[in-house]
Amino acid sequence: MALIIPDAIPSKASQGEQLLFKILSTQLPDNFIVWYEPRIKDLYPDFIILGPDFGLLILEVKGWYASQVARGNNNFFDIRWKQNNIVKIETYQHPLKQGHGYFGSVADQLKGYPILCNPDGNYQGQSLTPLAGGNYQSTGRSGMRVRP
Repeated sequence: MALIIPDAIPSKASQGEQLLFKILSTQLPDNFIVWYEPRIKDLYPDFIILGPDFGLLILEVKGWYASQVARGNNNFFDIRWKQNNIVKIETYQHPLKQGHGYFGSVADQLKGYPILCNPDGNYQGQSLTPLAGGNYQSTGRSGMRVRP
């Protein structure tokens, strides 16, 4: 079982975050560390996962269904919400862009831990581990999708 920080998910977490928290805490090996909403320079990525041979992965969780997407591109999604018979469309940053936006801050944070950085050579001071981003979307059925 992975080390999860914090060890319980707050009640304010979305249903998708709660489901992913449970999956990560029960399915990852012991040598993985998972952070839920860590504060990194006033940013709060949903999940950061670190594994020795895996690298570092930043995940953003979204609770959108395909039927709610009015429009999308590489930068933004327009999501249709219906509440009290009123339909409104809100624009959100693409979750992969959002996750990628955390990279600089996370990489800077890692530089504070020499054990996680290259000691010399062309990549001196840079992360020893690969960095990647992705988004998690519960499909609303029994399955799930993780898109790196």
